[in-house]
Amino acid sequence: DKGEAKFEKCTMKRCICLFLTLTGLFAAKSEGTAINSEVDVSDDGSQREERHVNLEFNNFQHDEEDDDTLVNIEINSAIHDQAEHATGGGGVVYTRWGKSSCPDTEGTELLYAGRTAGRFYTGHGGGSNYLCLPNNPQYLGYESGVQGDSNIHGAKYETSGGPLSSSHYKAIPCAVCFSSNRSTKVMIPARIECPASWTREYYGYIMAEAVKHGSRHSTMYECVDHNVETLPDVGATGWPAALYLVEAVCESIACPPYSAEKELTCVMCTK
Repeated sequence: DKGEAKFEKCTMKRCICLFLTLTGLFAAKSEGTAINSEVDVSDDGSQREERHVNLEFNNFQHDEEDDDTLVNIEINSAIHDQAEHATGGGGVVYTRWGKSSCPDTEGTELLYAGRTAGRFYTGHGGGSNYLCLPNNPQYLGYESGVQGDSNIHGAKYETSGGPLSSSHYKAIPCAVCFSSNRSTKVMIPARIECPASWTREYYGYIMAEAVKHGSRHSTMYECVDHNVETLPDVGATGWPAALYLVEAVCESIACPPYSAEKELTCVMCTK
């Protein structure tokens, strides 16, 4: 009948429909009770109607459970998609100092290779960071002649002793790498292994400008690959930008576990 059709068509308003149906049932039962002694058939009719409504109510409960299951599936699917996006979307970019190629890790590709450059070792002004200059520069408008307002120099290893002595005073390559299926990165000093579930992109030694150059300027600490490469000399004279191995100072850093006689290591990790 019309009541059943209306009940079956209810979706978001099922609770209202159920309330109205049950209200009608209670009214019918009350009326049946009042005239029970006069008309026995009314009680049978109410019982049949009650059984009918109970059946509809049970069907309603099953429908609601199915809807809840569907909603849970959709929510879980959305969470899974967001998790995949968080771990695989966007990617990360980092510089591999001391190499002209990127690590052979899944999802990692070379954006460009170049030459490490920075401020002249005794110079003032300029930047405190090192740059990876591409091998194929592009220029916009320019003023002819050397202005000398600010400049940048190619960097060389200053490693006359220690684990990188064979590369002493040679030009430093670099590679800018993109890992497409990772979303974050961290360079950890004094470690050569990454935490569990992280990917080790490369590891090596912490390097920076030398303290013997006094108050001239400071530079960033960079993680240089342990298996360094060098670039051909371009004929530079004098002292360019430089990178030195770094050691801990025990007066302010606990020794052990640190040592003033060992070059500090580093590792680049992604996830």
